[in-house]
Amino acid sequence: MRLISKRSFVWLAVCLLASVVSVSAQVVNYSLTTVPNLSAATGDAEVLGSTILTVSSISGAPFTVTQTIQYQFPGISCDNNSTSTPGVGGVTVKGTGAFAGAVTFSPVPGDVANYSTPNPNVCIVDINVATTETPAIGDAIKLDGVRARMEFWSGGITTPVVVSVVITSSNAGLSVAPSTGTVTTAYPVLETSVTLGTYLTCGTIWQVIQEGGPLDNPATIEQRAHIHIQEPAAPAYPDFSADFVDYTIPDPDTGGPINTRPKYGETNGTKISIWVYNVPTGVTLTFPSHVHGNMPNSPGYWDHLVIDPSSSVTVTGSATPNSTLVEYDYTCGNQAMCDTTLESFDVVPGVSMSSLSVTGTITVQVQMEPRSTPVPGGVASFTTTPGTNGTMPRWSDPLQPSPAANFIFISPCSTTLLFPWTANTSGWDTGLVIDNTTQDYTNAAGLTGGLLIAPTGTPAYPSITPTPAEYGTCTLYFFPQNEATVITYTTASISSGGSWSGMMSGTPFAGNEGYIIARCNFQYAHGFATIGQPSVALNFAQTYIALVIPDPLVISLTIPTYGLGSRLDSNVSLVPNTGESLNQ
Repeated sequence: MRLISKRSFVWLAVCLLASVVSVSAQVVNYSLTTVPNLSAATGDAEVLGSTILTVSSISGAPFTVTQTIQYQFPGISCDNNSTSTPGVGGVTVKGTGAFAGAVTFSPVPGDVANYSTPNPNVCIVDINVATTETPAIGDAIKLDGVRARMEFWSGGITTPVVVSVVITSSNAGLSVAPSTGTVTTAYPVLETSVTLGTYLTCGTIWQVIQEGGPLDNPATIEQRAHIHIQEPAAPAYPDFSADFVDYTIPDPDTGGPINTRPKYGETNGTKISIWVYNVPTGVTLTFPSHVHGNMPNSPGYWDHLVIDPSSSVTVTGSATPNSTLVEYDYTCGNQAMCDTTLESFDVVPGVSMSSLSVTGTITVQVQMEPRSTPVPGGVASFTTTPGTNGTMPRWSDPLQPSPAANFIFISPCSTTLLFPWTANTSGWDTGLVIDNTTQDYTNAAGLTGGLLIAPTGTPAYPSITPTPAEYGTCTLYFFPQNEATVITYTTASISSGGSWSGMMSGTPFAGNEGYIIARCNFQYAHGFATIGQPSVALNFAQTYIALVIPDPLVISLTIPTYGLGSRLDSNVSLVPNTGESLNQ
């Protein structure tokens, strides 16, 4: 009986002690806040926004706090962890106040994990919080640097990625429910447009003025072939940190970026790849070694595309279908400034030719680099161990535009002449003459005033633009009566100031009647024809001037003109270096 009473007394004492401990046990409540950012929808190592747990209330007597906190990112796959292996890692967790130095990952290494179940995929980060001090209100724990494979984000563009925080200890909880917050929103990473330029080979190359505004200088109406590259606008955020990233490339003006972002395991910055297709033989494109962006023109703020050391600025054509990669590294003098500016670049290559008969269409596409493995369309690496890919950041961004855009159209300079009636029948014959009148320097500065036809600066005279000498052959296309087969004949090369002449009876057109269209590979060709009866003693002859058929490549182009202050004044139709038409 005494033994039973003693046991009952001990059990009662244990229960009372447990009750006291339970009453005095400390309960720490947290509030969850996030610092959301933007991420590239096609990025596979995108940094997510910060997650902050702040002590909002404490109850109970002080005691040692030991907690396990789990961060869950539903629908994404993480790409890095906190290991210190060079080239990988980067997830960080820091505490303030009583939490300083008391927060660790659990387990270590391999503290960040991806799980394929439940579906959709979820990224998990576990941390342990252990302290011998009492947390105070305002003490915080901050998780940073989690990189996500946004290519596989199930929510798609503009759908926020959230973090869910679970406190697994019995003596702590969240003061705000639900315990979730937005960490990032996915947006497109790159936007490109291509402006077609038409280039004519006229002894020396010149380019046709295209419809559209000026490229760099509002005082000019020239529109060159160029590639416009920019960050897409995200109206909900004044933030462009998802797009162009500079960590390591020296800036041409400052020697290196300032206000750089935390690396979080990064190994490289953004690269822009330009694929150039089907450059014809005899054509060479020379891309600039670096391209200024639209940041303010002051040292420390410029942004650039700098040619990658592994890439060449020169693209040389060939007789077979070809593709050439021109790769640029993005750099910014002040990353903090660049992250709040919608940046853009215009890449304008130089064009040169070694032949006057070159024709063809060059196309281009643009892509973000470095690319992910697997390439777009490959197997989704949901369960790949975080930290195993040493390229951060990287993208699975598609080539754009698709299909490739026309970039440069190359055509020889030409004049098309129409001889409306020619005959070599019933004793009639036709004499043909074609002149090359390309060179014109009648108001050139090198001539004395007395020799000038149109003195420069004299209001009474029209302005004349000097034109260089051109040369080339003319191909005559004879169209016989009754829609018979067209017959062709090509002249020898005709230099500026020179001419070609011949009798119809001495050409493949002999014995026929019809009209001739002559296509000359130079500008300012003129011609005339004489029809007569050479065998008749009293000859009758009729002479006429060949008509000039306007070339659709260079005639009737409508372009904007700019007055003082770069104000758009009007649209004007111009005929570059011409003035010739069928009514002449």
